[in-house]
Amino acid sequence: MRSLSRFLLPICFAASLFGAAPVAATAPADRYIAEIPVAGEDAAQRDDAIARALREVVVKVSGDPRSVSRVRGVRDPSELVAQYRYGVAPGGGRVLRVVFDRAAIDALLSDEDTAAVAPAPAAAPPSAPAERFRVQVRGVDSLAQQARVMRLFQGMAGIEEVALRAVRGDVLQIEVNGRIGQDQLERVAREGSLEPDPVPAAPAAGQGYFEGARLRYRVMQ
Repeated sequence: MRSLSRFLLPICFAASLFGAAPVAATAPADRYIAEIPVAGEDAAQRDDAIARALREVVVKVSGDPRSVSRVRGVRDPSELVAQYRYGVAPGGGRVLRVVFDRAAIDALLSDEDTAAVAPAPAAAPPSAPAERFRVQVRGVDSLAQQARVMRLFQGMAGIEEVALRAVRGDVLQIEVNGRIGQDQLERVAREGSLEPDPVPAAPAAGQGYFEGARLRYRVMQ
């Protein structure tokens, strides 16, 4: 009997150790994900949800609520997004699930200057006449690419306003206003990896072409 107890004691001790083991911690990648309730899927609500998701993720990754101050210098939170999608919350209602780029978040937290606001574009000569262009760009398949196209035109000398007017599928339409000419606009588009996009004779249903666009481009593959 005594020998049997010597044999059972180590087994019981080992079992107690395994039974008391803590639950595995949340995977590190999950810290870069946030789900934000939304009432709709329009651009304004999406952008607001992404901004709120960024604040949540920054605090979650850093473990310090004070780190939310780092977000103030981020001009466009969508630039840090790897992907997003809409879904249904467990209790009902819509949510936007945002997955942030891990390297971008780590860089934001490691160096506050990395999120500095980009310098304003150089002013054009005041004598140039102001013009307004309705521009359409096809092949925009992500929020980050949409932001890149917007920055492309915002960086032009003489630009006074670049406004997003509509998004339909992979086509976005923006309005560019400033002391610029069409040749300048076309040159900047080419240098920014855009190419002319001729309108087909009969666009397919739901293809996303807009009426009234003065210039049409597509993202070069």
